[in-house]
Parts: sequence; C-alpha cells; structure tokens
Amino acid sequence: MAKRRVHLQHLIGREVHDSAGKRVGHIEEFRAIQDGERCYVDQYQLGEEGLALRLSIPHLASLLIRPFGPHNQPSSQSVPWQQMDLTDPKHPRLRCTKEELDEMQPKYKDRDSSKES
Repeated sequence: MAKRRVHLQHLIGREVHDSAGKRVGHIEEFRAIQDGERCYVDQYQLGEEGLALRLSIPHLASLLIRPFGPHNQPSSQSVPWQQMDLTDPKHPRLRCTKEELDEMQPKYKDRDSSKES
C-alpha cells in the first residue's frame, strides 16, 4: 500500500460512516505513537469523550453526559488506525461495520447490575 499524508486538522469534526453506510460519529481526537522522529496515528476517537480529550477535559464528558444516557454504552468510540479508510479524507469510512467496531470496544458495566436488592 502506498504511503499517504493526510493533514489531521482537516479530519477533525468529519462524520464517519461504516462500511454499510451507517453513521458512526465524528472524528474528535487522535492517538499517536512516536517512532524516532516520526509520529503515526494509532487510533481515532469518535464522539463526546473524544471531544473532551481534545479539549483536555477527559473526565468532564463522563460527568456530564453519562448520567443522562444509557449506562452500558460508551459515549465515545476508539477506531484502530487500520479500520479507518481515508481514501477520501472529506468522507472518512470504516473498513468494518458499526457492530464490528462495537465488539472492539472495552465493555462497560451497567451501574444497576452492581446494586443488590
């Protein structure tokens, strides 16, 4: 595969769809690794927590968003770099379905399941 450069600032806020055309979220942040003098994107963060990470307030999203939404669903998605298709950077797509991406995410425990009756 040919190497390609994409300016990350042009990806921020772009809506991402999965391989079936289903909306997944917006790119809000990146995780990178450094290899010598070069830096490579390791994963893309989609959703509210990705935005909070970009704004350097990572716990704010959890405090403000999760109490009002489903407790067993993340408000962010991590996309491994190899699952993101940037052939058209204006229209990023996943190389997998949303359901397959969901399976790649850490599991969140429902708060109510830990309560005893």
